[in-house]
Amino acid sequence: MDRESALEREIRVKDALIHEVHHRVKNNIQTVESLLRLHIRCCPPGDARDVLFEAAVRLQSMAVVHEMLSDATRERVDVVELARRITNQVKTGMCGDSDDFRIDVTGEPRFAPSSAAMSLGLVIAEMTCNSFEHGFADKDRGRIDIRFEQTASGLQVTVIDDGHGLPDGFDLREQSSMGLTLMRTLVEDDLRSHLNVIPAEVGAHFSFEVPDCMFCEPADSEEDRK
Repeated sequence: MDRESALEREIRVKDALIHEVHHRVKNNIQTVESLLRLHIRCCPPGDARDVLFEAAVRLQSMAVVHEMLSDATRERVDVVELARRITNQVKTGMCGDSDDFRIDVTGEPRFAPSSAAMSLGLVIAEMTCNSFEHGFADKDRGRIDIRFEQTASGLQVTVIDDGHGLPDGFDLREQSSMGLTLMRTLVEDDLRSHLNVIPAEVGAHFSFEVPDCMFCEPADSEEDRK
């Protein structure tokens, strides 16, 4: 019994240390992000300012993952809730509390380990930023739908906006921008999937399917769902 108690105490101590590490990493990332935003305020409009803003968004997304891990019972994150938090932050950064732009995230809870959650969170952040920067440019309202749907072999992630849409003849592999390159690399290399551009009469439509092997086993108790 003493051996079991000692083992339980050791597990609790390790869990507490892991949570503390995630908490400190989150704080450090937020400090760097705050420094970037100070530079953004001092930087005149242009390419340099855009690059700093995109870097701040990526850091913000990474901080959200570590924040959720620091609060989690296990080393895993609900990617649907992660998407809600990240897109809400991107929206606030882009247009404040405006109700003219709406982001809807739908899907059942699905848990992923930290590495997969980090990559997925960055992809969602990049897609959301692209919608605001390009799809909604010069528009006074817009909507983004992000859907998580379970399939026979994985989780289908679909991101649709009702913005200006993509240029005629758009080919993802011919794009050299940092954001699109990062999206494609994360989806293909980290999430073991393929990023699809779906033709649409209105707006932009992206999708990819993350295989089941990238996710954790379903939560087996109410505590695991916290």
